[in-house]
Amino acid sequence: MRELAAVLGRERVQLEFLLFKVLALQHLLRSGETRFLRWSVEEINRASERVRETELRRTHRVGELACAAGVAPELMTLSTLAETAPEPWRTIFADHDKGFRQLGIEVDDAFTGAARLADASGHAVSGLLKQAYRPASSVPIGHQRQPVRTMILP
Repeated sequence: MRELAAVLGRERVQLEFLLFKVLALQHLLRSGETRFLRWSVEEINRASERVRETELRRTHRVGELACAAGVAPELMTLSTLAETAPEPWRTIFADHDKGFRQLGIEVDDAFTGAARLADASGHAVSGLLKQAYRPASSVPIGHQRQPVRTMILP
């Protein structure tokens, strides 16, 4: 559980960094500093790739935990862990569950806002953002989806 908690912590930090990059892009779009838009989108793509890599590590750790517990990985959700794990893991996973839910909303809103700004100003960045971002309907621990929207999670 320690390794999973560490991976979840890294994933949250990476999502926060991604949020920062998208908000920076919004600032560029609002200010009219179009010469840096390409760099900003490239930074968003790199941040998204780091999230994807950590997501794979998380999925691997969940599979190991599920196997050890004799549970199907798709049944091992973050909410379930937050409800059933012994302390201190229960509190740690509950904090991650709450954090991912809030962060997911913020990232989703930021991408939507950036795309809207790009469309309104006639920049091709909107299409690039759609390629970099795939809204998910959850922050799963295994493969089961929970009612949350986040960045590039299965």
